[in-house]
Amino acid sequence: MRKKTNVNDARDKIKQMFKAEMIKELQNLYISNDKNGIKAFGRFKIRNQKQTGLFTVAESHWETSPEFLTARNAMAFCVFQHNKQRDNASKVYKLDGQLGSINLDIAVHTRGYKTKANDLDLRLIQLTKLQNDLEKKKQIVIRLEGLINTSKEQQRRIFDEHKKNRHRKTRNSVSDDKYIISTTDY
Repeated sequence: MRKKTNVNDARDKIKQMFKAEMIKELQNLYISNDKNGIKAFGRFKIRNQKQTGLFTVAESHWETSPEFLTARNAMAFCVFQHNKQRDNASKVYKLDGQLGSINLDIAVHTRGYKTKANDLDLRLIQLTKLQNDLEKKKQIVIRLEGLINTSKEQQRRIFDEHKKNRHRKTRNSVSDDKYIISTTDY
C-alpha cells in the first residue's frame, strides 16, 4: 500500500524552503515586522517602548539605543546607517529630537494661551510664541520628510538592483522574477 502525501505538509515544506532561500539571499535587504517590533537588515531592531511611546533602535554592538518619535523616523535612521550615510542618519536623529522639543513647546504655549486666568498681554505673548513654534515645526517636518523620502528612494534602488541581479546568481531563475516589495511600511 502506497503512503498518501499530505498536500498541506508538502506546501509547508516548499514554503519553508523558499523562505529559507529568500532570507539567506536577502538578509542584508530584509525588513520584517513581528510582535516584538521591526527587524531591519539583519542588524537593527526597532521596538516600541510602552512606557514612553518612543521607538528605540538597537544594534548588537551599540552601547546606547537612540529613541525616535515614530517608527518611520527610526526606519529612515536604520536605512541611512545600513547604507553607511552616518551624516544623514545623525540629521534624522537630530531633527526627530527637535520635533519632540518643539511639540513640547507647542503644548506649553497652547496651554498658556488658553488659560483664561492669565491677563491679555500674557495670552498674546503665548499666542505669538505658539505661532513661531508652529512655523519652526513646519520647517522641521519638511526637512525630516525630505530625508525620509531620500531613504525610501535609496532602499527602492537597492531592491531594484538586487532584483535585476538575482537571475545571475541562480541557474533556475529568470530575469523577470517578481518580488513584492512594500515601500509604504515606513
